[in-house]
Amino acid sequence: MTHLTIMYEKCDKYAGASDRPPPHRHPVYHIRAGARAEFARKSAGIPAERPDAHPVRSKHVRLAQSVLWQHPGARPLRGGRRRPAAGRPGGAELAENIKPFMTRESHENFLNGERYIENPAGVRRFLAALPMTDIPAATVVFKPLDAVDGANETPQAVIFFVSPDQLSALTVLANYARGDNENVIIPYAAGCQTIGIYPYREAASARPRAVVGLTDLSARLYVRKQLGDPHLLTFTVPFALFEEMERSVPGSFLERPTWLALRG
Repeated sequence: MTHLTIMYEKCDKYAGASDRPPPHRHPVYHIRAGARAEFARKSAGIPAERPDAHPVRSKHVRLAQSVLWQHPGARPLRGGRRRPAAGRPGGAELAENIKPFMTRESHENFLNGERYIENPAGVRRFLAALPMTDIPAATVVFKPLDAVDGANETPQAVIFFVSPDQLSALTVLANYARGDNENVIIPYAAGCQTIGIYPYREAASARPRAVVGLTDLSARLYVRKQLGDPHLLTFTVPFALFEEMERSVPGSFLERPTWLALRG
C-alpha cells in the first residue's frame, strides 16, 4: 500500500512544555512519511461522555455546532429567524477572538457554516451518535508498522491509505473468511474519527469490522498535498481483523490473475 501506519495506546506522560502546541490554538500536525507522532490528552482532544463534561471540550462542541448548523437553506430557528454563528449570544466576541488562529476559510466557515448537516437538531443527533471513547492512556501513538515492537506493544489498529483498487481488494479480504458480507463500514464522520474512535469501537467488538474513511470533504482538501495523491481513502483495520486478513492471504484472490493485473 502507499502508506501504512499503526495506532496504539502508550502510557508515557507528555515529553515537556516545548512539545505542546501554543495555548488556545488548535494543534496542526505536519508529519513526514515514516515518522512517529504522539497525540496527548492535554493537547489534542479531551474525551468525555457528555459535551458539557469539560469546559474545553464543551467549547469545541459549541464551535462544531456553530460551523455545521448554519446555511441559507436551513429551516428557520425559533422565532422564524436564521441565526448566523456570530449572531448568537457571545458569538461576535468569540468570532473575533478566534480569528487570529484560523485560516480565512475556517473563519468564514465559522461565520456562515460548512453546510454538511441540515439543521441544529441534526448536528445534535450527529454528536450524540459518535462513539466517544475515553482512552486509558496519556498519549496515542501513530508510527510505521515495521517500527512496532511486537513483543512489547499491542497495536489497536492498522491504517492503510489506499487507491480505489486497493480499497476493493482490502474489502474483499476483510470479508473473505467471515461467512457473511458486511465487515466493512463507511460511517459519516470526520477524517480523524474514521481512523480513531470508530476503529476503537470496532476493536472492542467480538467481530470487529474495518472502517473506510477520508470521506470528509474538508479533510480531503487539506491533506491531498501531503498524501501526494488526490484519490486516496483510508482503510482502518482493528488489529485482530488485520491478523485474520493476513492469515487469509495464502491461496486467496491476491494470488490470482485478476488482482495481479490490477496491481500492475
